[in-house]
Amino acid sequence: MSKSRGFDATNRPGNIDPGSFDSADMTFMNAAVDEAWRQLLVDGSPLTSSENEVATRELLGKAIMKAASAGERDRHRLASQAVTAAKNPSGPVST
Repeated sequence: MSKSRGFDATNRPGNIDPGSFDSADMTFMNAAVDEAWRQLLVDGSPLTSSENEVATRELLGKAIMKAASAGERDRHRLASQAVTAAKNPSGPVST
């Protein structure tokens, strides 16, 4: 299994302070990124192609950080919201 390539402080949404999250938060958010990525793979999404992988994972991470900063702490809901955001990048991410 490949190592998690979720996100870090360098690809966070502009208005989110990385200090808002502790290491446990980052661990569960990375798990949500991995879960969202697996869902896109299962769906056969073109977002998982090698050309799109970095941008897609970044988008997933940003969506998850946004939802987590609004208080969401359920990994499955975070992943679901991130998948929705990735498939509809111009639409809002619900929280």
